[in-house]
Amino acid sequence: MDQKLLEGLDNGAVLVTGNRRLARALQDDYARHQQAAGRRAWATPAILPWGAWLISLWQGSHAERSPRILLDATQTRLVWERVIRESGIGEGLLGIGSTAAQVAEAWQLARDWEIGIPAPDDPVGDDARAFGRWARRFEQQCDRHGWLDEARLPAALAERIQRDQLLLPITVILAGIDELAPQQQRLLDAMTRAGVTVTRHDPVARNQSAEWLTLADEAGELAQAAAWARACLQADPAARIGVVVGDLASQRRRVMRVFADILHPGRVLPGQPHAERAFNVSLGPPLDSYPLVRGAFNILQLMTGVIDCNELGTLLRSPYLEGGLAEADARARLDARLRRRGEREIWLSDLLGMARAQTDIADQAVAPHFVNLLQRLFVHHRESAGRQHPGAWAARFSQCLTAADWPGQRSLTSDEFQVTEAWGGLLDRFASLDPVAEPMAVKPALARLQRMASELPFQPRQPDRPIQVLGPLEAAGQTFDYLWVVGVDDERWPVPAWPNPWLPLQRQRQADMPHATPARELAYARRQLARLQDSATHLVVSHPARREDRATGPSPLIRHWPVREHPSHASGLLDFRDLVHACQAIEFFRDDSVPAFPAGPVDGGTGVLASQSACPFQAVARYRLAARALEEPRTGPDARDRGQLVHQALERLWRQLGDQRTLLSRDSVALEGLIAEVVADAVERLARRRPRTYTDRLRAVEADTLQRLLRTWLAQEQQRPPFTVVAREQPRTIELAGLSISLRLDRIDRLRGGNHLVIDYKTGRIAGTAFLEGERPDQPQLPVYALVADSPVTGVLAARVRADDPGFCGMICGDDGPAGAQHRSAADWTQQLDDWQAVLTSLATAFRHGEAAVDPKNGSTTCRTCDLATFCRIHGAGAVEEEADPAEAAR
Repeated sequence: MDQKLLEGLDNGAVLVTGNRRLARALQDDYARHQQAAGRRAWATPAILPWGAWLISLWQGSHAERSPRILLDATQTRLVWERVIRESGIGEGLLGIGSTAAQVAEAWQLARDWEIGIPAPDDPVGDDARAFGRWARRFEQQCDRHGWLDEARLPAALAERIQRDQLLLPITVILAGIDELAPQQQRLLDAMTRAGVTVTRHDPVARNQSAEWLTLADEAGELAQAAAWARACLQADPAARIGVVVGDLASQRRRVMRVFADILHPGRVLPGQPHAERAFNVSLGPPLDSYPLVRGAFNILQLMTGVIDCNELGTLLRSPYLEGGLAEADARARLDARLRRRGEREIWLSDLLGMARAQTDIADQAVAPHFVNLLQRLFVHHRESAGRQHPGAWAARFSQCLTAADWPGQRSLTSDEFQVTEAWGGLLDRFASLDPVAEPMAVKPALARLQRMASELPFQPRQPDRPIQVLGPLEAAGQTFDYLWVVGVDDERWPVPAWPNPWLPLQRQRQADMPHATPARELAYARRQLARLQDSATHLVVSHPARREDRATGPSPLIRHWPVREHPSHASGLLDFRDLVHACQAIEFFRDDSVPAFPAGPVDGGTGVLASQSACPFQAVARYRLAARALEEPRTGPDARDRGQLVHQALERLWRQLGDQRTLLSRDSVALEGLIAEVVADAVERLARRRPRTYTDRLRAVEADTLQRLLRTWLAQEQQRPPFTVVAREQPRTIELAGLSISLRLDRIDRLRGGNHLVIDYKTGRIAGTAFLEGERPDQPQLPVYALVADSPVTGVLAARVRADDPGFCGMICGDDGPAGAQHRSAADWTQQLDDWQAVLTSLATAFRHGEAAVDPKNGSTTCRTCDLATFCRIHGAGAVEEEADPAEAAR
């Protein structure tokens, strides 16, 4: 720390910084200086960021008879939302909350830069006119209730200075503040007139070298910066190293991953001890992104009586509630069961019933702790009716979490403990809304709390790290031995002007407000880059040659700097993949088989053969290992639901009709009544399984859709040669290579010549006969049906029950099949049956012998409909890389 700063702080000066990070850094520097001087205790120095300093001044002012209540940002936002909502002109906006945030920012700018609020008769745009009305209403509400928001705080402090109602320091030192708005300058001028010494502290320019280089793209640029930081640390372990990333908020995850890979490449190897990171990334993620806080919100969501299925799955897998570790397996099974149910939203009463029904052999609940937890939460749910102020809800939320034993029974890490403290602070801030909030129900209260958590950046306090990754504003006032600034290209240095849309553009330009004009952005970027250059002994800036699909060049601010030809510091660094290959201990072997399957029945029906045909590994994983991806809950009916509706409706329809002659004899009214009857029955059966999804309205919509589909389909059936339906949904068993496979035939028709025809309903797109042919047919169930029927079968057809393309496809022996069927001679048909017998026996034999090669039949097409890609890791192996769709591979 600079000697003048030390002397000033020791003499009682207040050091005001431009951001919280600089304040913490200077506090740490002061503490290190005191320790180096041999002191064991010292007075805490007055080092505060600008906003916190103003609040401390207000809180230390002389009391008034009617003291004004200082509103924080969250309270102010709530007042703005009420103003916008009550005005009536905000109803058409996309969101009152987001609009209030933008308007609050415009209000802050208008007060800071003293541009005045648009009057009703001012010649301004509609947005500025609306802002003017809202701003006047906001001021009226604040004055009526005795509120003071932070945007008007500097002016209020200046007024109190004039009245001698403010305790002022002797000296104020400004550090890391690039510019002062007029309102801020007026406050400092008032302090100066009152005898306060106001000075600026600018770090001594220490730059010895500055150079720039061009890198291929953004990913490579970030990797090179991390490699450079590692090289600098290895060369000088005591150095202060910084990397400035302009859009750090959006790139934080990538930054964390890249820096961890390059600075700690062996961290993921088994048996490696946990080591502290050599770097720290500022600008923490939102508080609600931490698993512990997300678990708290999921528990509180149950107070409303309903929770999203995905969030419930997260809660069931969470260790942060009672029995989370002991009952992990049972809760995971409950999660899978709930997902198979298919409901997007799970009601607390349904969840409690299913948890109670999940029992062991002794008829005891397999997750008793979770059942007890749900019972306690059910009590909180029943007691959460009505409307209360935020303070009352904060207390009830805490009681609910205590009832759930949040945050669990295991010992918390230091980071987790800090997160729980941040959660407590969040509840306190929520309770502080009482003076400005109206009573609210539990759902709006919880939504408000979640929004506050999503807008609150939080990062657990970490020990000082030698490498700091910061945003440009956070780097203000700090000093480095080595500094790399990424992304200094001609699109972002300077950034394009983007005036505030709620304020009159002409006034913004006249006041030279931030982002108002390109000239101002250029001047600001020049000052910012000069400040970064002065703060570092050695400075490197870089830019990508391409960003996304655009070519970029260096910023005009650096084109006169020396150019580095190549990033020499990055040579010789290995990531995890390179470390593995560098070991040169690679062993190649193939293990494409599993133990043989014993003769006898196998679960899965013809799906076993279909999977074996599509990919042997898929068959083993699904039907030997019972591997399944967790199902995704769906908002409404999906293809599987609609397929079931079609099968059930057609089964009952042909049970009533029996044959084509009866179909043709029915008049339109009678046929329409029969269709409506079978459709209503099918929809009602499905609705009983998913009662929360299939509301009355949705049932009516699905019934109407299905009725129109059946009318279209029956028109196809009427055009066929005569037939009689002799079997519907008929169970059968076939023996293949020692496997006993159970199946169910959709339908068997007897044709006019006495021959039998197997029909399988399909609601997807299918055509021709290719799906029946080859050693690995796409639809082996139809050949199986041909072999298993009681009477000789002379044809197998897939019925496309679709509104846009109804019809038949497949093979038939003879000429009495429907349009779309390909005819075969008697000899060809007999040979086809023999071929199918051989193909199906081969597939069954391969499954029994345990053949498990990752060998998709149709490359990426097969993999696209398979949920086991993360299990077989085929995309990582590159087996289908040539054909894979980029979006599918990324997924």
